Amino acid sequence: MKATDRLIGILDSDQENQRLELVIETEQTPKLALRLSTYSKGLGWHTQKTIYIENNQAEDLQFLLGGARSLLKQAFRNTENAVTNELDRKDIVVDKEVNKIKHFNFAERKSA
Repeated sequence: MKATDRLIGILDSDQENQRLELVIETEQTPKLALRLSTYSKGLGWHTQKTIYIENNQAEDLQFLLGGARSLLKQAFRNTENAVTNELDRKDIVVDKEVNKIKHFNFAERKSA
């Protein structure tokens, strides 16, 4: 990062050697930059890609991120509900001797 850059924030990734940095570059005309950086031994953090966001795009991006966040939460809820519904349709028995979960459909189970 150059001395004229102002770091706004860092977004860590699930991958330890990768992160996003939000920076205001002020060397000439101030610009907002989103940088993808990776870490390697001996080199440290190094920018792989930079996306510049124009002033008029920044507010629109904030609005879009808010909407995307809501849609992403809804998608996760739908995925969790689908898994829960699938498990609700089955009778689950835990075999404690081998610590395995066995799934049985109610229709296949014989009555006593």
